[in-house]
Amino acid sequence: MKSESSCRCCDPRAAAVALARWCLGLIFFFAGIGKFADLGGFANNLAQQYQKTWLPPLLVSLFARVLPFWEVIVGALLLLGLFRNSALFATGVLLILLVFGQALAGNGAVVFYNTGYLFMTAAVLFLGDYDDWVLFPRPLEANPPPAALP
Repeated sequence: MKSESSCRCCDPRAAAVALARWCLGLIFFFAGIGKFADLGGFANNLAQQYQKTWLPPLLVSLFARVLPFWEVIVGALLLLGLFRNSALFATGVLLILLVFGQALAGNGAVVFYNTGYLFMTAAVLFLGDYDDWVLFPRPLEANPPPAALP
């Protein structure tokens, strides 16, 4: 029988959730940074990709200009573990928007990859009780370990 420990920092579940969160954070942070090099060109290119869809070009252009900021912010928050649940939810909403847009554009491969990231985001959010590797962890009393399965 395992003894209860007040430190869960070496729990492999905590490490697994933190590694997945950091991976998502890196993906979004650097995807956003890469778009800043030519933000106007990126917005124009995206608007051209969606010309054959029913989405208004102004909406696509606005989304393209907000997207890098959104990606960098959620990426940094996920890397640091700040506002973890809110950052993961914002990441999930962003991924749903990206899946929707790519489905309209007919890019099945991108839809597939983004859906995988969405499931990864949902899993990290679901397993949040194990994620203690954050910049400002909650006190242990406020964060009891999840009940063990029978």
